[in-house]
Amino acid sequence: MRLTFLTDEMSQDPAIFTAVARTYGCIAVELRSVFGLPVVDLPQAEVRRLKAYLDGQALETCSIATSVFKCPISSD
Repeated sequence: MRLTFLTDEMSQDPAIFTAVARTYGCIAVELRSVFGLPVVDLPQAEVRRLKAYLDGQALETCSIATSVFKCPISSD
């Protein structure tokens, strides 16, 4: 079994969510937003920095979770 979680449910800070991932034996993380921005909106320099950090922590990225269908509950 491969354990993972949506990191922004834990923290926007990679140092925090990678520590939690390692504590629970996760080998990968699902990214939605980091540093206060959706991953798809991060500048390329931040994407490279994040990838290098995750590589250094021996964590894979299993998916980039966008908020494509996210809407208020009262929305049509």
